[in-house]
Amino acid sequence: MSPNRVFWFSFAVFGLTAAVSVGLDIAAGSVGIGTVAVLFGVLAIGYGSFVALTDPERANVPTTWGPLVYLAVAGTAVFLAGVGLQVYSVVA
Repeated sequence: MSPNRVFWFSFAVFGLTAAVSVGLDIAAGSVGIGTVAVLFGVLAIGYGSFVALTDPERANVPTTWGPLVYLAVAGTAVFLAGVGLQVYSVVA
């Protein structure tokens, strides 16, 4: 996979993970201005990553493997682990 696709795929996973987090907040009944703001962020990140994954030449951010790609993947992994723990605490 190219660094461009890995970069945008990590943002797509981040957006899906944030959507799960918002869903957990809504299910718990703790809806506030922060939840609404995150929801709009999820929509923006989801749309941007979808466009970039379907047409990678249109969004030409990283073309080589470097710190930007690694930080995007690492940040997504940390966020995914945090929301995974949140889901585990709700299920268990």
